[in-house]
Amino acid sequence: DAPEAQYLRWLTGEWPTKWMQYCLKWALLADFDNVPAKEPGKDLLSYLDEGCQTVYMRSDWSDDATWVLFENGPYVSVHQSLDKGGFEIFKGDLLAARTGNLDHGNVGASHAMNYLHRTVSGNCLLINDPDEKWKGFLAGAEGGHDGGGVRTNYPLTSSPDAESYLSNRQVFQRGQITRFAGNSEYTYALGDLTDAYNSPLFCGVNKPKVTSVTRQIVYLR
Repeated sequence: DAPEAQYLRWLTGEWPTKWMQYCLKWALLADFDNVPAKEPGKDLLSYLDEGCQTVYMRSDWSDDATWVLFENGPYVSVHQSLDKGGFEIFKGDLLAARTGNLDHGNVGASHAMNYLHRTVSGNCLLINDPDEKWKGFLAGAEGGHDGGGVRTNYPLTSSPDAESYLSNRQVFQRGQITRFAGNSEYTYALGDLTDAYNSPLFCGVNKPKVTSVTRQIVYLR
């Protein structure tokens, strides 16, 4: 009966591709077929996911909508990328997005290790320290310098269990959305990305290279 479930059911539509409906049915809604569809209103054009510190914003709910993603979530898996503070823009197709290819799913491939999963492959901020060492993405593996990207968790793991995550939550969290506002005219978000880089909080085998890093996004509808 939750409005969010009805909005989600409306969003899936009756697409010929059933994969999305399958995921929503079993992962989110359970009783998918009996949930009434309800179109979201104009007051629901932006959303702050506090768990993943990610902001979603869109122009409207039409098929021709523009939407923007601003991501600052925790880094807890080698299947993720070091792209905190990055953004994506979609309008009919991806206009601004991360680049690279998955090399047949091999997360340890040279391209994945040195580009695809690195900060340089996305719309992120590079802060260069020529002496910075990049280590610990996958089982302690080392990679090349990418111009000053987001740090790894090394010597902590890149895939923590729940106990490790909760004990070192700030290290794994990386970014925080500290200001957020959204209405029918605009969406605004400010992300504090300081902890995503080698900083006084955590720098592993490196030295701190930042004391304060922020990034702001304003979307004018």
